[in-house]
Amino acid sequence: MAIIYVLIILASGILAQEAEATSVPEWGDIEIESSLSADSVAQNDTLVFTMKLKLRGNPDDYAIAEPGSPPVSNLTLVATSQANRTERRDGGTELIKEYRYSYTPISIGMAYFNPLRVQYVFVPNGESRSLTTSRLEIKVTEPVLPKESADWLVILIVVAIVIAGAAIAFVLSKKTPVEASPEQIPDPPEKTARERLAKLKPQRESDMAAYIDGITRILYNYIFDRYAIDTSKLSKREMVSALEDKGVSSVRSIDMALGICDEVRFAAHKPTPDDRDAIETALEGLLTFGEKRFAPEEEPS
Repeated sequence: MAIIYVLIILASGILAQEAEATSVPEWGDIEIESSLSADSVAQNDTLVFTMKLKLRGNPDDYAIAEPGSPPVSNLTLVATSQANRTERRDGGTELIKEYRYSYTPISIGMAYFNPLRVQYVFVPNGESRSLTTSRLEIKVTEPVLPKESADWLVILIVVAIVIAGAAIAFVLSKKTPVEASPEQIPDPPEKTARERLAKLKPQRESDMAAYIDGITRILYNYIFDRYAIDTSKLSKREMVSALEDKGVSSVRSIDMALGICDEVRFAAHKPTPDDRDAIETALEGLLTFGEKRFAPEEEPS
């Protein structure tokens, strides 16, 4: 009888150890992280806020509510995206749910990301809990001059020097009368933009990021050439507002296209065919509008 009693005690101890080894916290094994894509951001640049939820164990054990976007100040939300991936960690599988929010600063100074609360339910026991991100801040600095605009500035200086040299040569050679040549009419900005776009076509499928970067440069140059809007000194919002003031239609599609361009150029966003098509549609609409609005008047027969 004593032997049976000892065996029962040993069996109970083994079962208790197994139960302790397989137990999990009543709220599951989940954590939250948040980060910014830079330590400071220029006023005309784009900033990305990233939130990660790390789930260990069975992902179906977690019912997670949509997190929405973090409360911010001195920032404008321009795009959001979400992706999932799995990683091996400590001999187990970890699911990472990553949420990305792209913002443009409003004014120079400080910008703040207040805590974002995420609610979830641990399905095995129905326990409800919330996770909260840290409060983050970032300094907004003076706008930076886009490289394309800097290139144009160098070109303009070189052209000015060439013109000045030609003028001096003309004055020195004025002893020999030269018959004036007819004035050349420059190509309209729409034609120039379409010719540059045609040269980018080989990259349309092979290198979508480079293709979108090229379209962005064409779009900025066209706005500068056709509407005399200095794209190097304006934020995206100010640029769209300036186009609207000049009577340009479909500014909403242009606004969305510029937001995608900024994500690809500054936030390392991997573009999709839908992103590419949206930018192409916005550029085509802007060029078509310009061709109709500034078409030369036909002379009466």
